[in-house]
Amino acid sequence: MLTLLVVLAMQGDIHGRVVSAANNTPVAMATVSVRDSTRAAPPAQTTTDADGAFRVQACRPDVYRVRIVAIGYAPRELPSI
Repeated sequence: MLTLLVVLAMQGDIHGRVVSAANNTPVAMATVSVRDSTRAAPPAQTTTDADGAFRVQACRPDVYRVRIVAIGYAPRELPSI
C-alpha cells in the first residue's frame, strides 16, 4: 500500500512524497497524475524522485484528484485535495 503526503502551495503547486505504508520508505519512479474536478483537461503527470518526492506546478485553484501508480503496489487515488 502507498501513503501520500501532499502539500498544497499557495502558488498553485501540488507537491508531496510517496512512501510505502508498510515501512515508510520512499517509493521512487511512481507515476503521479493530477486531474481537476471537471476532468475537462488531460491530467498533469510527473514521476517521483529517489526520495519519493514529486511536484506538479501551475495548478489553478480547484479541487483535484491525485492518482499514484507504482510497480509492486496497488494504485492509490485521493479523490479530493
